[in-house]
Amino acid sequence: MKIIYLILLFSTGLFAQDLEYLKSRDTLYLAVPKQDKHQYGKFLYFSSWNSEQKHYEFRQPDEKHILILTIKDKETNPEKRNLTVRRKKFLKKYKKDIVDVDFLNSTGLYTLFMEIVRGNGKKKIVYIIDEKECTGKEFVLKRAYIAEFGFINM
Repeated sequence: MKIIYLILLFSTGLFAQDLEYLKSRDTLYLAVPKQDKHQYGKFLYFSSWNSEQKHYEFRQPDEKHILILTIKDKETNPEKRNLTVRRKKFLKKYKKDIVDVDFLNSTGLYTLFMEIVRGNGKKKIVYIIDEKECTGKEFVLKRAYIAEFGFINM
């Protein structure tokens, strides 16, 4: 049963496909895959841990990249904490607000960052849904912070 939920969550058309709708929302949910490193069409995705935070990085061949961090939940302010949600209820309510790697591949990093995250002038709250940590009936939405967006030279 768990496998079916994961397949539904990360492999089907349950994800946001409308840029205008996403721009109007104050929260963005970014679903990331199980693999720590993987090539997805136009970009390379990889993630890594250090003692206090997890890094999620997306890189395009034109050297555009975005680095997103999640921090261990020590926060006392409830608005900045990670959230534990019930899978079925969350997906029913927010399925149009979830961006997956397929959507990111089709729109590109620049579009995600400039038009959706920063597009309406309001600061958007970003949560990471890490497929690795989606087990059982609940999962954790990790409060994320965009640490870098720009160009890198390799």
